[in-house]
Amino acid sequence: MMDQRSDRTIRRRHFLALTGAGLGAASTSWIAGTASADSDAIHVRDFGAMPDDGVDDTAAIRAAIAAAMARSRPTTVHFDPGTYHLTPDPDGGASLPIDGAVGLALVGSVAADGRPATRLVGGLPLANDIAPATQFTLTDCHALTLQNLTLDYSPRATSSGEVVAVDPSSDVVEVDVFEGSTQFDGMRCYSANSWNLETGRLNRVAPLTIGTNPAQFDNLWQSVPGGGGRRYRITGHGFSDRVAPGDGVSWHFNVVGGSYNIFALGCRDLVIENLHIHNAVGMGMLAGYGHNVTLTRVVVEPVGDLAVGPRDALHLSNSTGTLSVSDCYIKGVRWDPLVSRSSFLRVSDTGDGRSILVAPVSAGSRQLPFTAGDTLTFWAGALPGHADVVAAEPVDEAGTAFRVRLDSDLPAAAGVGTLLSSSGHEWSSARLSGTTIEDNIGTALVFMNRNLSVNGCRFANNAYHDIGLGTTSAGTGSFARDVTIRGNRFEGSGWVKKYTRHPRTAAILTLANNGAFSNQAYNSGITIQGNSFLDLDTRPFQTGVYLRNARDVQVHNNRYQRVAGRVEVDENSTEDIDVRD
Repeated sequence: MMDQRSDRTIRRRHFLALTGAGLGAASTSWIAGTASADSDAIHVRDFGAMPDDGVDDTAAIRAAIAAAMARSRPTTVHFDPGTYHLTPDPDGGASLPIDGAVGLALVGSVAADGRPATRLVGGLPLANDIAPATQFTLTDCHALTLQNLTLDYSPRATSSGEVVAVDPSSDVVEVDVFEGSTQFDGMRCYSANSWNLETGRLNRVAPLTIGTNPAQFDNLWQSVPGGGGRRYRITGHGFSDRVAPGDGVSWHFNVVGGSYNIFALGCRDLVIENLHIHNAVGMGMLAGYGHNVTLTRVVVEPVGDLAVGPRDALHLSNSTGTLSVSDCYIKGVRWDPLVSRSSFLRVSDTGDGRSILVAPVSAGSRQLPFTAGDTLTFWAGALPGHADVVAAEPVDEAGTAFRVRLDSDLPAAAGVGTLLSSSGHEWSSARLSGTTIEDNIGTALVFMNRNLSVNGCRFANNAYHDIGLGTTSAGTGSFARDVTIRGNRFEGSGWVKKYTRHPRTAAILTLANNGAFSNQAYNSGITIQGNSFLDLDTRPFQTGVYLRNARDVQVHNNRYQRVAGRVEVDENSTEDIDVRD
């Protein structure tokens, strides 16, 4: 017999009060954006883009951007408050492609409470396995700014509702989809998660469904009578043991191919400020091969629905210069909120020991750049070896291999098959400050790079660990080096063990989850000091800090409350570990 609960309306009302707080005030009082005093600017209205008229604004906004770029000088393009409608590119490109812009700023209006008052909303089909629907592609731009914008889709690629009945014996779950959420008979149930409607927080259970292979998602939500026409039933999907009447459930419809709110490739001095993402089809932002990225007051969170839907919120690859992430907020992501990585290459020919052949381990968006003076790190031996690049050139147009001349002999431990990374694909400085990352399925911060500072941040109730340092899979690297984690708060994360072969998980974890490595202590120069760890005691494998594949690590003066294991160290894969907690 199915168990039903009658107070779901009260809880639903309470949830909406939590997730939608302030939306009403934001919609009634508008103030101009900070850049609107610029008299030498362009406004999209002058090209026919008018908010809130239900008309497709894609061509008009494109025309405004083209006019701004044609000036060949820094120019701001302004938007009024309200909603502008975008049409996905039928060929799989972006609604708004921007190529080679210099000094371009797209600036929306600001509400009285400081939120963006300008919404760019992409249209989507009401369907499963949606084709790509990227909103922005930014290619080889210099000093480009996106400011005071909300990016969304309609209908959204997600849905959510309240569980009204469960029959574990038949593996049946029924939900009433929330009013206003996307719904259609035959919805697939990708990336489903369970939520507490009273608190608006993720329930600490394993993901209800995970993965994106359509062949594994034949079980569909079927419309059934009840719930004011918003009731759906799913049978045989295997999660009836992890939900109960009164829980919230969110799920995604999937995208076939890449799709991003923002795709940025090869951009220099990219600034994203006061940008909100309330829904994504694929990733929120994928950026790579650039130089200097600043993300300030970027918010990725569900509003109205339970889950925002990105695979990753912010994913950054193979970039150099400075990364600054400050005063951001990320919630409801179905995988990893913030990822910074570079790509491994592999030695394919040692040549004469000074002129070697290297090739990427996996395909990227473009050729990996090499510049004279870049330092290559060869991940072989007890300690990695180093050599500087004198010159490099691709051996074919596709960039499948590079001939690299070194300033010294190839390190003795390196040979054919050795993985390497380049300083030309890594940050000189990466800073994360004043940022909250909570209630996400995934690792809050995945860092496979160098020169990281994490300060004054809050990580809470993320299913996997909060900070993961080190290589995670065959093509991704490198290792984390020169990292300081100080003055942060870690609360209750890590209730799902991401890497089942490791005996522990933790709020902060160093690792090498890559088959090319075993016990090498390659994550190095790490300081974990003055942080607070709370409520890491609900699973036997939870700890505050778990160190493996690491050396030269200091763990000092941290505070612990309701933490079963403070610091655990894998003796077989670490060295020079100084723990004083």
